[in-house]
Amino acid sequence: MTLEHRMRRLPSRFLRLDDIAANGLPFTGYLIFGAGHRGRLTRKYFATLGAGALCYLDNNQAGFPDGFDGLAVLSPAEGMRRFPDVPVFVASAHHQAIEAQLRRLGAPAAYCIPLSSFYTYPPYYREAGAALDAVHAMLEDEASKDVLASLVKTYVTGDEGHLIVSPYEQYHHPLAGSRDGDVIVDGGAYDGDTLRSFRARITPERMVCFEPTPAVFPRLEAEAARLGGACDCLNLGLWSEAAELRFCGNAAAPVGNRIAESGTLAIACDSIDNVVDALGLPRVDLIKLDIEGAEMRALDGAARTIERFRPRLQVCVYHDIDDLHAIPLAIRERYPHYRFFLGHHAPDVHETVLYCL
Repeated sequence: MTLEHRMRRLPSRFLRLDDIAANGLPFTGYLIFGAGHRGRLTRKYFATLGAGALCYLDNNQAGFPDGFDGLAVLSPAEGMRRFPDVPVFVASAHHQAIEAQLRRLGAPAAYCIPLSSFYTYPPYYREAGAALDAVHAMLEDEASKDVLASLVKTYVTGDEGHLIVSPYEQYHHPLAGSRDGDVIVDGGAYDGDTLRSFRARITPERMVCFEPTPAVFPRLEAEAARLGGACDCLNLGLWSEAAELRFCGNAAAPVGNRIAESGTLAIACDSIDNVVDALGLPRVDLIKLDIEGAEMRALDGAARTIERFRPRLQVCVYHDIDDLHAIPLAIRERYPHYRFFLGHHAPDVHETVLYCL
C-alpha cells in the first residue's frame, strides 16, 4: 500500500457537509456535547438526515436540572458511562479541548463540522428565506447586502471563507457611528473596551455603561475613572423591565456571559426606558447593544426612548441564528423611519452589527 493510498483511507473526525450529502451520517444515534444554540441546530439538522440525539453532554450539567431542548443533559463522564459505544458530536467552538476531554473518557468517536465556529445549519435559507430576502431589500447599500449574503452562505455551508469583513471598525460605521457631544447608552460595556473605543474618536457629553458581570464590573469602573468625563457605570443587565434573572457568569472567561435559565448567578436587570427616566437624561443619541442574546428584550425596554429621541442604533445580530433577520424586521416594523446598514467585524461569524440611522 502506498503512502498516498494509505492517506486516502484515513477517516476524519470532522464531518464535512459535502461528505454528508454524498454518504450520509456515520451514525444514527449520537450524543451532543454542548447544550446551547449550536447543539440545538445540530439536533435539528441531523434529524432531517435520520439521526436522533440521545442526550446532551455539558460541563455545566448542573445548570440544566430540567434538561435542554427536550432532552436530558448529562455530565461527560455520566454520558460515557450510560452510552459507552455511542459517538459524540461536538457542537462547540472549543472542540479541540472537548475532543481531548472525550478521548480521556474513552469516547468511541467525536465529530464536529469544521470551519464554522458558531453556526452551521444548511436549511437556514430554505426555512427563513422570505425573512432574509426582506432584510436584504431593506438594507441601504450594496456593501450591507454583500455582508448579509456572505453570512447566510457561511451559515448554510459552514465555510467561513465566504465571510466579508467590513472596512470600518466595529461600532464606527461612517454614518451611524458616534459623534462629538453624544449621549450614549452602552449595553454590554464589559471592561470599558467600547468606552475606550468611543472616547478615542469623539468626546461624548455623557455615557451610560451597563455591565452585569460582577467580576468584570470593577474593571469597567476603573477604566471609566481613568478616562474621566461624564460616565455612569451601572452593574445591571438590560431587559424589557426591572427584574432579577439567572445569569451565566464565568469570571475566567467573561466574554459571552449571558442571561440564561441555566445560570448559577442572580443579577439585577432593568430597561433602558427606566434608567433614562431615573437619570433624567435630556436625550439619547446612540444606543449600542452587545448583550449576548438579550438584544430583542432590551429593545422592547427602550421603546419610549427610541420613539422620543430617535437615537442611532448599533445592535449585535449574531447571538442567535434568527437574530440576523428577526431583529432588523422587528425594528423596521416598530420604527419605520430608520435606514438600515449591516456590518461584520471578525474573520468568523461573531461580531455582526445592525446599524440604524
